[in-house]
Amino acid sequence: MKKITILNGITDEKYINFEDALEKINERNQRKFSCECFTLRKININYCCGCWNCWVKTPGECTQKDEMPKILRSIINSDLTVFISPILMGFSSSYLKKATDKLLPLLHPYIGIYENECHHKERYDRYPKLGLMLLDDKTNALSDLSIITDIYKRISVNMRSELAFTCISAGNVEVLENEINRV
Repeated sequence: MKKITILNGITDEKYINFEDALEKINERNQRKFSCECFTLRKININYCCGCWNCWVKTPGECTQKDEMPKILRSIINSDLTVFISPILMGFSSSYLKKATDKLLPLLHPYIGIYENECHHKERYDRYPKLGLMLLDDKTNALSDLSIITDIYKRISVNMRSELAFTCISAGNVEVLENEINRV
């Protein structure tokens, strides 16, 4: 059975129906996958301060005390990690950006060549595939989609993984379920 971690970066109640449906995603798909969902606005996550302690002083662990270690454990033990966010000012939400910045402890500080580029060496034997779901009810979001997708593709390269899907929806959870089942 696939293990899925969802990082829900929705900022407010605008997509409350989507979040309600997201909470029931496990029930509807319990034979296909198990899902752990983190609603980031309800979780204490500090901003990365760029101290590099997670590489130098406490390898693999951020020295800031917050709830990110629980999220990192879920991510590294999953088969698929899905990032969900509304498009705000042309990018993902600050909640999702904050969590994404704190993925750094999943990598070593050492550099190696990967796909003819310099990248950090992996700390773990395997990393999950990544998925990106962006929520927007405007059609002009397609130009933002390309920029955001490129950034998450780069994150997947750094994690020696792949961006398995990117989708955009006005808040239809079935779009996400279809993408998860396709992976």
